[in-house]
Amino acid sequence: VAPDGSIATAWWQAGATNGAWPVPYTIWGPGTAVSPSPIAATSDVPWRIALFWLMPDQSIGMSTWDSTAASIIWTNPLSLSAPGAATTAIAATGRKPGHLDVFWVTTDGSINTAWWDERQNSGAWAAEFNIAPPSSAMPGSLSALTRIPEHLDLFWIAPDGSVMTAWWDGPLTGPNWNAPFPIAGPGSAQGAVTSISREPYHVDVFWTAPDGSILTSWLQGGGNW
Repeated sequence: VAPDGSIATAWWQAGATNGAWPVPYTIWGPGTAVSPSPIAATSDVPWRIALFWLMPDQSIGMSTWDSTAASIIWTNPLSLSAPGAATTAIAATGRKPGHLDVFWVTTDGSINTAWWDERQNSGAWAAEFNIAPPSSAMPGSLSALTRIPEHLDLFWIAPDGSVMTAWWDGPLTGPNWNAPFPIAGPGSAQGAVTSISREPYHVDVFWTAPDGSILTSWLQGGGNW
C-alpha cells in the first residue's frame, strides 16, 4: 500500500525477463486503501491471486487476479465486512482449490473471519462471523495457515502477551471453531507472530518476545505444543 492509498504489485517468473523482477505497477489508484494498511495475499490455485486490505471506510477490501479470465485484470474491489470493524492485522489462506479464508482483528480486539467457496452460496462470499471475543488480540498480531485441506490454524498475541491459537477442522468440528487456548503464557510475546506448515500435520510458530528475542514452538500430529 502506497502513501496515497493506492495498491501496487511486482512479480517474478522463472524463465521470464532474464530472471529479473519487472517494474512494479499500480493495481488500484489513490484512496483505495487506508495508509498505512495491513495487506495479505494468498492463492488457492496456481492461476489465481486473492488480495485483502483495509478500505477507507475501515471495511475489509479484496480483489482477485485470474490468468484464465477473459480479461486478465484485477477484479473491482469488494468489501467483505461491515464498515468500521477492522484494525491493523489481516491474514488469509487458500486451503484448497476454489476456497479462500480471510481473518482480521477488529477495533475491540475480537477476531472475525469470512470465507468464499466457488461451490457454495452461488459463488458469493459468506457473511463475516466471530471466532474470538473482544479483547482477545493485540493490534497487528495475526497469522493463519492450513496444513491439510480441511484444517485451519490461527495464531495471535493476547493483550497479556500470551501466544494464542484456535483451529477449525471440518471432520471434527463441523462449522464451528475450537475454543482459543494459549501455547505460550502471559508475558511471552509482544508485537509480531508468524507461522508455517512445512509438511502435513506439522506446524511451527515464531514470535518476538518483549526483550527482542525470537521464540518458537511446534506441533506434530495430534500431540502437544
